[in-house]
Amino acid sequence: MNLDETTPDTRQRSIVGCTAMAGFVYQFEANLVNVALPTISAQLHLTTYYASLIPIGYIIGTVTVLIAAGKLGRHFGLKRVFILSIVLMTLGTVICGMAAGLPLLLGGRLIQGVGAGGMAALGYMIIPAFLPSSLAGYGYGRLSMAAGLGMIVGNPAGGILSEFLPWRFIFLATVPLMLALIVFSLRNLPDDGKAMVEKPGSLNLMDSLLFGSIAAGAIVFLSFGSGFGFASPPIMGLLFVSAALATFMVIRGKRGNISFFPPAMIADRMFLVSVLGIVVERCVMGGMIFLMPFYLMALCALTPAFASGLLLFYAAGFVISAPFSGTMADKGRSRRVLFTAALIGACACALFFFYSPSARWVYALIFLVVIGTADGIYTPAANKAAVGCVPGAWKQHAAVFLPLAVNVGSALGVSFFEMVFTLPFPKGEAILKGTQISGIAAVVVAKGFQFAFVTGAALWAGILFCILFIRKRKAKIVHVEKQR
Repeated sequence: MNLDETTPDTRQRSIVGCTAMAGFVYQFEANLVNVALPTISAQLHLTTYYASLIPIGYIIGTVTVLIAAGKLGRHFGLKRVFILSIVLMTLGTVICGMAAGLPLLLGGRLIQGVGAGGMAALGYMIIPAFLPSSLAGYGYGRLSMAAGLGMIVGNPAGGILSEFLPWRFIFLATVPLMLALIVFSLRNLPDDGKAMVEKPGSLNLMDSLLFGSIAAGAIVFLSFGSGFGFASPPIMGLLFVSAALATFMVIRGKRGNISFFPPAMIADRMFLVSVLGIVVERCVMGGMIFLMPFYLMALCALTPAFASGLLLFYAAGFVISAPFSGTMADKGRSRRVLFTAALIGACACALFFFYSPSARWVYALIFLVVIGTADGIYTPAANKAAVGCVPGAWKQHAAVFLPLAVNVGSALGVSFFEMVFTLPFPKGEAILKGTQISGIAAVVVAKGFQFAFVTGAALWAGILFCILFIRKRKAKIVHVEKQR
């Protein structure tokens, strides 16, 4: 492999293809079940509370193993752990499709999530491991494009499948795709053996699982605390357990037993801004995509299936812009690309500051295309910037934090923007459970949406402000590890 190349060869394209297919599969499977939950709940006679555990199981499995999967990949080989993750996800999918009740379905979703976490972590690590730095943007652009497409397509696909087929086929229909991914990865991924010759830090597997458990607890707390009540016994119990684990991890850190964030990563402004920017950006996007179907149903009189399908306009903007962003980032223009994306995103959300009821359709369509474009531009460039500024021995370690930032930000976004929407007009909360409204109620609820979207513009502006003050990494940072 010629490290001076700026155009990928056939082998490099195949490697990126493996990561892109994995990104599509785990995001598609994560969102496939959402629209079908009412059907599953009716046939299994589940309450709303128990139905909510179905997506929770996937989230817990994914986030818990993200860091641990990266650890295993560095020691047993990226290819081996990547393929094992796909096998686990396939197994979990088959279990879900054969489940006769909630316990087996939850077990299958948990196994699915473990496999998805491994696929996400290893997919992000494979790009800096097997591609030169000059092609990292290309790789992350394709990965982001495929993952975004899976995320958007998953919801309408789940609705269509659940309408015409038994709900079990929602899971079983994806098994052939996973088997094809296993075969494709076996043929095209290099057999790397141990991916890291130099062991980065002293973080062991237990600490990886501890951190993953804390992150999973935080995500579940943020996602479902508002629905079940932050003071309810299950949520408070979860908070207590997460706090205890975090305290234990801090104590171990003070004793020098772990080194979770190496100085070379902490000292670099570009890395911190990129990762935190991903969290904030995914928070905004998660909240916006959560609210838009309700906006379309309440104010534009669309059915749930049609409203979910209209999100394909967002997917179109994302898919078109993501590869372009990766290419530009590879040319050393990450900062410009990030600035452009943040500016476009802020303008898209600020559009609702001038909201007019007579043009609600126009606002929705323009917003979806433009915000999808902003997301597609921002994500690959931020991934490239985060990994590219870290010294070579730490690139794969840094890459593991990218899907973690995505999951934390997305979960935070749903909870945060639901709260923002209902904060100025508490009576508007009913719209998140209802259908089309009119009259005075429509005016009030429109103000709630307007407030939420303008808040999104403010968060984009915050990202924009941080980008303006990024400075190039100082040379001494490269030697931090040696000095330590």
